[in-house]
Amino acid sequence: MTVKVLHKLREEIKAKIDVADENILKQIDSILIPKKNKNDIVAYSMKGEAITRKELEDELLLAEQEIKDGNYITLEEFENEIKKW
Repeated sequence: MTVKVLHKLREEIKAKIDVADENILKQIDSILIPKKNKNDIVAYSMKGEAITRKELEDELLLAEQEIKDGNYITLEEFENEIKKW
């Protein structure tokens, strides 16, 4: 592409961004942000074991599903359980 064509394309994209909805902006943002590797270490367990991005995402999805399924206890139930220890 020539410099002139590239400049015109940039201007057209900027104009479209100004009127884009949230979903489009999120898609553009995800394209412009460097890709994260699913094997990147993002945390460590209480035992000091590395946790990858993929493992963390899987655990979060599992936790969200458990909440949706009602597999949780309330704070009050937890406090009563602690008293039994």
